[in-house]
Amino acid sequence: MPVTTAAVYQNGVDCKTDGQSVTIDTQAFTQVSISVYLNSLSGGATPGITFAVDKVELDGRFTQVAAGSAVTAASASPNTNITKLEVGPGLPVNIVLPKSIRIRWVVTGGPTTAVADIMVTGR
Repeated sequence: MPVTTAAVYQNGVDCKTDGQSVTIDTQAFTQVSISVYLNSLSGGATPGITFAVDKVELDGRFTQVAAGSAVTAASASPNTNITKLEVGPGLPVNIVLPKSIRIRWVVTGGPTTAVADIMVTGR
């Protein structure tokens, strides 16, 4: 099966609003790799951000299947791959890939400003 890379947010997404997400159609793939590159993170007392992957259930509900480690401004370097999540049979998140997944983020230490690039590669 050919490998397809989709730049979900190629030029960066403003992640300062908690609870934002993007839903990705994964019907053409059996496995996906999600990489998040942090461009900047700043703000309140201890700004931080965590990215997670949810599967979309048949009834439309979301269930978390994976989450990256929390990253703080003190530990973040610009343009660093802060989260890499691999989902699908035989991968670290060993599940049958659903028709859609959702990538979401949670910010802490507000007000926090974060900009990230999210890349999804399907196989």
